[in-house]
Amino acid sequence: GYDNNGSFIVTVTDGSGCAGTYRVEAKPITNSGPSGSTPSLTSTTTYIGFPAGGFSFTGAGPGQYQVTVTEEGAACDPPKNPITFIVTVPDGYASQLSVS
Repeated sequence: GYDNNGSFIVTVTDGSGCAGTYRVEAKPITNSGPSGSTPSLTSTTTYIGFPAGGFSFTGAGPGQYQVTVTEEGAACDPPKNPITFIVTVPDGYASQLSVS
């Protein structure tokens, strides 16, 4: 799916059924946009202490963002914490990802 406003959604799920809380951050990667530009900051750059679900980052420009998902307080004891991945937002489009 895509959105022409330059946004992306990260969906956090927990396969163990544990009700943890998460910090979800999106940071633009320098020089990853068109012609070596740096993408704009999203209107929401960090969510802190939210349960699993959808996290929307709007106002994203074309380029790449490093997204980090950290389970807070170790309540669910995930095998890998934090999880970091790259989201690429094409010019005028948005990405939708699901992280488990």
